[in-house]
Amino acid sequence: LTVVACNAAISALGKAANKSEDVAVKRVIHARAKELLEKMRLDASLTMDSFTYSSAMTVCGAAGEWKDALQLLDAMKQSKCRLNKVAYTSAITACGKSGKWEEALRLFKEMKQTVGVDQVSYNALVAALKLGKQEDKVYEVWNEMYQRSKTHTTTPIRNSRPSSSYKNKSQTIHPDIITLTNVLSTLSPNNPNSDTVFAQAVSRGIVLKHNYLDSSHEVDLSGMSRSVARCAVRYVLNNLRKDLVHDGCGVTFITGVGGGGRWDPRRRGRKEEEEEEEE
Repeated sequence: LTVVACNAAISALGKAANKSEDVAVKRVIHARAKELLEKMRLDASLTMDSFTYSSAMTVCGAAGEWKDALQLLDAMKQSKCRLNKVAYTSAITACGKSGKWEEALRLFKEMKQTVGVDQVSYNALVAALKLGKQEDKVYEVWNEMYQRSKTHTTTPIRNSRPSSSYKNKSQTIHPDIITLTNVLSTLSPNNPNSDTVFAQAVSRGIVLKHNYLDSSHEVDLSGMSRSVARCAVRYVLNNLRKDLVHDGCGVTFITGVGGGGRWDPRRRGRKEEEEEEEE
């Protein structure tokens, strides 16, 4: 038995736990990971490294065992392993999945003071705030990311062995489509900050590129989440209202769902309007 083999096994358990929707299965996987960690702890020839801790925290997050994830992070601090962004982000994600957004925010602030933060950790925090339904907090985080993207802020790379999900993301911090989708999903439909966030996303080229409206006055919304698409419709109509009145024509939104994938807001029925009002 080697450290590499143990790490591979724990990593596989983490992937299995994330894929499973069965709570009982997740608990069994979590128990298996704990057993393997205990074997490593008792075997002097097996020294847990940063990958071991991070992979184990991923299992904890999938199983809803956020306290175990925090214990692993504390154990890592006391070990000879050097803390890194991957470990902190794994812990933030674990807390977020359990609805412990306060803990996720605390870890993020601690991360800022120690190893530094990056785009992946920002998105992990946003996801945690989304599950916690923290509209004000998620808007604050969005603004922070947006301001950093305007100044092209970078953070030093301290990870000695970054995972593949961190490649090309650990230096430049800027909101992306994942950030935007989670932020808009957190904000209520009537929250005025939604339109502000969307307009800023457009200005940064995250969504609705400069040629989003073609010669046929069609806008492609396919691939967007419902919350993003809702803001896109408002953005387009607000910006094109004068031109549409002057030209005497409308705009068609292509959703990619039913009716040939075309939805014209001018032909909306009363039922659709009532559904939006209920939201």
